[in-house]
Amino acid sequence: MSSLGFTVAAAVLIFSAFAFSRADAAFDPNSIIADSYMTASGTMSEAQIQSFLEQKGSYLANYYETRHSGIGPNDNIDSYGWRASRTIWQAANWYGINPQVILASLQKEQSLITNPTPASWALDWAMGYGCPDSSACGSYPGFSRQVDMGTWQLWYNMHYANLRDSRVAPYLTGNTISIDNTSVYLGNGATASLYRYTPHFQGNQNFYNICDRWFGFDAPPPPPPPVTVISNLSPADASTTSNNEPIIYAAFSGLSIIAGNTVVNLDGADVSAAAIRTAAYASYRPRAPLGPGAHSVSLTVTNSAGETKTASWSFTVSQVNYAPSDYYWSWYDGVGSSACVMITNTTTASCRHRIN
Repeated sequence: MSSLGFTVAAAVLIFSAFAFSRADAAFDPNSIIADSYMTASGTMSEAQIQSFLEQKGSYLANYYETRHSGIGPNDNIDSYGWRASRTIWQAANWYGINPQVILASLQKEQSLITNPTPASWALDWAMGYGCPDSSACGSYPGFSRQVDMGTWQLWYNMHYANLRDSRVAPYLTGNTISIDNTSVYLGNGATASLYRYTPHFQGNQNFYNICDRWFGFDAPPPPPPPVTVISNLSPADASTTSNNEPIIYAAFSGLSIIAGNTVVNLDGADVSAAAIRTAAYASYRPRAPLGPGAHSVSLTVTNSAGETKTASWSFTVSQVNYAPSDYYWSWYDGVGSSACVMITNTTTASCRHRIN
């Protein structure tokens, strides 16, 4: 992700400045922010985000998305015409990330919160997503796409860091890694996530100072919002689908859901281990085609306050029709080879055998 690529000498200067600034002194490179702060997704409503942008005189206060692009957990939501505040709030909802973290990241990356006239490229690469140190920015241009992918990346990094999953190695909670030629202990998942996103001290200290100056770390994080109504189910309840390998999906309007505590059950079998879960949704794709007929689904989620909610519904897979087709194999019985076996796959998915 984004990186400022400053030198070791610059890093030394930064650390020498710790004694002269309260904000700098509070920055702990081994524990930049708490996990609870990273995941406090209910700190700001959409209206509060909009008001914050207006108070800062931000260009984003009056920005409406001009691109048609698929965003969201399934990349299937068109954000064209959305206000920036809606995109930020929605990304926070989808991935269970504090909107204050998103706002600070937008400022750290492109100064979009305070710049009244940003360049178009600053909007295109708003979160610095897909902009590595070693090359130019690549995929996912556009404000909404950047906010969506950048927020998802912060969740992904933290989630797998805390699981100590090799896919984000060496940025694993509890590891000691080298940042700007200095050993750093990754004290929690949020710290690991931020370093994997921006692998330098300066960018992360800047991020921390923005959060502290604008939002403060002294107040305790707000209580997690309740797990409330289910906002989306797929396949829809009581629906019939001809897809016998559907993505089974449920999104909840409550936030701060603990992904690891989500229980997914299909037709009486626990398939939690194979499900994909974030702080706001759970999905599962059957490993084998479902047979025709009724199927039941149950997803139980728990938030950080221990509150639970279960989504239970059913859907029907219709008879899957296969186009009839003939397959021939040469048949040799020791006498002649003119005979063959034909197998026809019929619309009832059964086979009849015939010797010509």
